[in-house]
Amino acid sequence: MASVNDPEPIKNLSEFTESERQLLDRHQETKKLLEERRIALKKELEQVEFDIIESQRHYGELVNAHSALSKLPADVLGIIFEVVLHESRATGRPSNPLPEVTITHVCGLWRRVALAMSSMWNVFCYDGSVALRVPLDRLEAYLERSKEYPLELWFSFTGAGEGWTEQFDMLRMVIPHMHHCRVLHILSDDDSPIEDLYVDLEKVSAPMLEVFAMCPDKTFPIQFDLQQTGMNEWSPTTLFGAPSLKYLRLDTTSFDKIRPPLDTIVDLRLERRRIHHAATPYWFEASMLDHILSLPNLETLSLWRVYVDITDPAYNRHAPVRARSLKHFRCDGALDFVPHYFLSNVSAPALESITIDSFIIGRRELRDTDNVFPSLHTLVLNKPFNYPPEPARLFGMMKTTRNTKHLVLSLDDPRHDHTRFLDHMAEAVILCDAWSGLEQLTLNMRSRTLEPGYRQLMQGLPKLSAMRVPQLCLDDMRENNWELPARVGLEVLEDSKAVLPLSWPTGPSWLDIEEDPFITAFTLLGLEP
Repeated sequence: MASVNDPEPIKNLSEFTESERQLLDRHQETKKLLEERRIALKKELEQVEFDIIESQRHYGELVNAHSALSKLPADVLGIIFEVVLHESRATGRPSNPLPEVTITHVCGLWRRVALAMSSMWNVFCYDGSVALRVPLDRLEAYLERSKEYPLELWFSFTGAGEGWTEQFDMLRMVIPHMHHCRVLHILSDDDSPIEDLYVDLEKVSAPMLEVFAMCPDKTFPIQFDLQQTGMNEWSPTTLFGAPSLKYLRLDTTSFDKIRPPLDTIVDLRLERRRIHHAATPYWFEASMLDHILSLPNLETLSLWRVYVDITDPAYNRHAPVRARSLKHFRCDGALDFVPHYFLSNVSAPALESITIDSFIIGRRELRDTDNVFPSLHTLVLNKPFNYPPEPARLFGMMKTTRNTKHLVLSLDDPRHDHTRFLDHMAEAVILCDAWSGLEQLTLNMRSRTLEPGYRQLMQGLPKLSAMRVPQLCLDDMRENNWELPARVGLEVLEDSKAVLPLSWPTGPSWLDIEEDPFITAFTLLGLEP
């Protein structure tokens, strides 16, 4: 085979004398011998480098044999390795390089101990948007080394683009191991369809499965027939063999096909993943929402851009919906009357937090009931507005949530003048004795919005002891010497994630927190007041 540096072939040898032709042949032969020698030297160099590595390994093993760590029993080393793994996973982001892989490269003893520990290989994370390749070999090794230890598998194919065939092969590899899978979390998009996995999940046995997320995030045409797509009952379609399932996350493009039984569910998230995603044709009737709220073990319910058709007969029901176990409820009010329906018709004695995004309070009057939430601690209102301006409807909402101890109020929508909203709120605090037990106040707003009514607001909140505002708002308050009661301590609002109630066991932050639509919609103000 010709080498890169081969000269151009001679077209007419007749131009050369006999002695010149012989000299050319000798040069060619010499070049050939030198190239062969070069190949041999390369192989010899590779062998030398390998021998150096082996010598270093034997040297290291002999030296390490006298170190304190090498004298530790294998079970003690294993405990140390598990602590290292725990610390590396505490942030929610997989470390690079992976600590379990690094440990196996230290020495032969560590490698033998680590490979024998199934607990070191049970967590696998893949983020297709940043991965340089599809790690089929790594997943195969983890599945083999984890043996029967409970698996935690996190896949995000969102933004992965090409290479979908190999990515789907990863999911296929998981199915035979579902019997010892504790977490299966899959996020995707139009470029990486996962619908073919639905059939595999129908009859799979997953007795250890506790956390399951399936979010295809598909795009649907804008035109659809609402009359044919409403759901009035949750008829299970899959994962019948998952009696331990506690956490379920589906997006608005998956629950038409993927509906596990809900009897054991503790945390349920039905959310459109991307705020500006196109509309989807799946919606609930009020009876479906009633069924979900009444689930015996449900403690957390999160609804985002899930349209619920609430008719007048459903809204004006005679008996409240009993949500006996519910502790945390989140929804948005952009599409329908779910916030109004919940506040008017749901009895939840254990409810601790309510989070509502885009609550159009004046859109519908709350029913005049004695419904209160006796255990309510935190109320989050992100971008609420009382339109049309109906103070009585705002008062009704405050009356129903009057047991609130911590109010989080974000008024950052530039399309609306929030001053009137705060005026009405301050008026209700005084006249209706609403929120009189409030102890903490978190306000994500400009100082010019807060200034006109803050004195009246402070007057009506006798138990208020802490108030958090954005840095620029705080600076303006101090610069202009705002008069606050001595009992009220001012703090800086620095992180919206620390404000919003998150009650479920979260996974890697790059999968579970940054994709949370409520956190995405809560924009911490950083503009000049």
